[in-house]
Parts: sequence; C-alpha cells; structure tokens
Amino acid sequence: MKVLEKPIENIEEVGYLKIDTPKIDFVKEINKLKKEKNAIILAHYYQIDEIQKIADFVGDSLALAQRAAETDADMIVFAGVHFMAETAKILNPTKKVILPDLKAGCSLAESCPPAEFAAFKKLHPNHIVVTYINCSADIKALSDFVCTSSNAKMIIDSIPKETPIIFAPDRNLGAWLNKETVREMLLWDGACIVHEAFSIDKLLDLHSEHPDAEIIAHPESEAHMLKVAKYIGSTSGLLKHVRESDKKEFIVATEAGILFQMMQENPDKIIIPAPAKEDNTCACSECHFMKMNTMQKLYLAMKYEMPNIEVEEELAKKAKTSIKKLYACGEVTRTGLHGGNRLASNSLLEGIVYAHNAYKNITKKFSKAKMPTNIPVWNDTGVVKNMEKILITHDIAEVKTIMSNYVGIVRSNERLLRAERRLKGLYEDNKRLYDYSELSADLCELRNLITTAYLITQFSKRRKANCGGFYSVDSE
Repeated sequence: MKVLEKPIENIEEVGYLKIDTPKIDFVKEINKLKKEKNAIILAHYYQIDEIQKIADFVGDSLALAQRAAETDADMIVFAGVHFMAETAKILNPTKKVILPDLKAGCSLAESCPPAEFAAFKKLHPNHIVVTYINCSADIKALSDFVCTSSNAKMIIDSIPKETPIIFAPDRNLGAWLNKETVREMLLWDGACIVHEAFSIDKLLDLHSEHPDAEIIAHPESEAHMLKVAKYIGSTSGLLKHVRESDKKEFIVATEAGILFQMMQENPDKIIIPAPAKEDNTCACSECHFMKMNTMQKLYLAMKYEMPNIEVEEELAKKAKTSIKKLYACGEVTRTGLHGGNRLASNSLLEGIVYAHNAYKNITKKFSKAKMPTNIPVWNDTGVVKNMEKILITHDIAEVKTIMSNYVGIVRSNERLLRAERRLKGLYEDNKRLYDYSELSADLCELRNLITTAYLITQFSKRRKANCGGFYSVDSE
C-alpha cells in the first residue's frame, strides 16, 4: 500500500489520486470494476466523449438527480462536477459517492458564496428562495426550492404571483425566467463563464456563412445571445429539439460537450458549435471543470474508491428538503398525479395502484355474472352516454385546474381549503349520477380521480413540506 501513501496524502491539494497506470485498458478495467463493486457511472452531457460512452447513464442535471435518487447501486461514480456529486450524496447518505477529481468545480457555484448569500437573503425575509441546482450544498440548505433549467419555469409558475422570489445564482437564467413568467424576481449576480464566453459578433459572422442553420441556445447565455436564438432550452431540451426538428443544420450555444450526443442522435444533421470570444483550438466554449475528469482518473477513483464525497449530516438534511422538490417536479406517474404527490408517503399512490388493480381483477372475475336488473338508469334513450362524455371531459379538466392552481408546488392553507371545497362540490354535484346510474368504467375512473384528488388535498393540509402537484398527462 506504499504506492498509495503519497497520493492519498496529496489528494486534497491535487484533487485526485496521482498514480501511474502504464498499459491499462481503461474501458475493460472500468467495466470490470463496475461489476465487482456494484457501481453506477453517472455522466453529464458535458463530459469527454470517452466517459459518455462508458457511463451507465448520461443526462442533464435534472435527469442525473433523478437517477441518483433511485439507484440501487452500492457506489455512485459521478463523472461531472463537485455540486453534482454532492447532490448525489445528499440523496444517498448511506452510499459511497465518488468524484474522479475534487477540483472539478463550477464557476457558477463559486459565484455565490454562502455567507454573502445568507446576508442577502436576510435583507429580504419575505421572499421565497429558488436556486438553480448549480450551487453548493450550503446554498441549497438556504433555499426553499432547487430547480434545473429543465423545470425552472414550471416551479416559478407554480408559485403565486403575489409571492416575491429571490432567484440565484445565475443572473442570465433568472432574467430569461423573469421574461418567460412575467415576473420581477430579485436576481443574485452570478454567472457561468462558459455561457458568457460566446461572441455575438463571431456568431453572426458564422450564421452568415450558414444562413440555413438554426441558432439554439441554453438560457444561461447572455441576453444578446438569446435574442438571436430561434429555440432556447435546457441541455435535454436542446437535444430533443434537434432530434425532432425538420431543420438539417444547427448552431448550438452551450458547452461543446453536448455535441457528441447530438451527433450520435442526428448523424444526418450538421451540428456547429457557437464560437467563443477567445480564440481556442475547438473554436467553441468548453467547461474546463467538466473536462478535468479523464478515463485514468475515473479508473483510479473506482479502483481505490476515492476521492469520496461527504456532506455534514445536518447540512444534508436541510439541503435535501429543497432538492426533493427538484426531482419530484420531473416525474409524472401513470395516474397523472405529479410525482411529488407521494404526499404523506408512498403509501397513498401504492394504495391507489392496488385498488385499481383490484378493481380490474374483480371486474374480470365477475364480468360473466348476472347483474341485477332493477338498478335505475338515468335515461332510457341513450342520454346517459352523451351526458357521461360531457361530464367526464368537463370534470377531468376541472380537477386538473383545481390541483394545478391550489394544490401545486407552493400552497397555503387558504388555497388547500378552497381546493377541498371545490372538489367536494364537484363530487356532490354528480352524486345523483354516481348513485342512480349504471356506472361505466369511465365514470368509475372519474369518481376515483375526484376522490384521489380530494385525498391528496386532505393529506397536503397535514404536511409541512410544500411539494407536489398535478399535471395533465393522463388520468388512467
């Protein structure tokens, strides 16, 4: 173990295990270590191509946070930057979380020092704090909500218009969100050096050479870049747009690492990186921190299980409250109930799924049984069916409106009481139909939907954590 003494002693200063690895097939050895240690490699889209190829999952910040929260691996190897690995550790306090290079930081996270931000927050005690995930655990612990560029608008929109908001740390993303949500959020003055490195003059010159190319940009970019962009979106949003667009040529204003995935998905399209102000070898904007992770560092980190990330327990508890709202906002269950509405616990949704399956089994078992003939029907002329169609369409829309407006991510007691009254009224309005008609499967589902929404509202009133919501994906 003498070979490890000096590298371990210097790990804080150097950032990684500085050990020679002559003639090692990194791909073969890393895959072997994954199996031996039950490890998962999570990589951001901005990582070097070789790491993206060997990773078990590649995604943006939201997808990575979700995957970190749900993994059953014993060891999480985070090929990204420090705040990402820190988030994974907060979500998995009992698992080992490894970062190939401790020095892989983030210019945006560093632009928001915790002590200064705490003092800034104190000056505005009535404000809700929404922070972009690109920040330290200390900043997350000072926040009410954490968001990514994928779900930031959704979270901001869910907060009542009259509620003042502090948005940190990215002033460019914050300014874009102010415009998109018609808000006047108070913005912390931080920025990502990568997204502020684009040259508008060079971009316009490049576009004149490629007049058919569509300019697309990440909202962390400066306002003058966003003005010329035809599409603005998160990392995953940019990938989806290029994948689904009929256009054949794109100029992409975000970190150049995304180009690998874009070209993999769209081999028939021309992908051009937006030019940086500084003349460099790639004629693009690259994140120095993201590129600090290498295959050698990844291999050594997995072999020796260091550098490992630790977060102080009390700090992790505070930060986890806001982070949980982040990944809840990115998932929707089959029932159409927002992922955050695991509510008081998973037991409610588990109960709903169990009840739904039980209903299907009972229906199947008794489908051939002779039904009573004395059940009153609403109308003998077929009006029931027409009424049901109108009723179901109207009531599903009404339930979704109630849940979105009153039982969303941010909710007050007054809003919950209003939702409770409206849902109760909705049920009572249709009680005659429920009680006196032959219930079709669709009408049964509608009754279950309203009942479930009512239960969610009841449970929400009892919870201190204001997370959850309802989104109109489906209501099976």
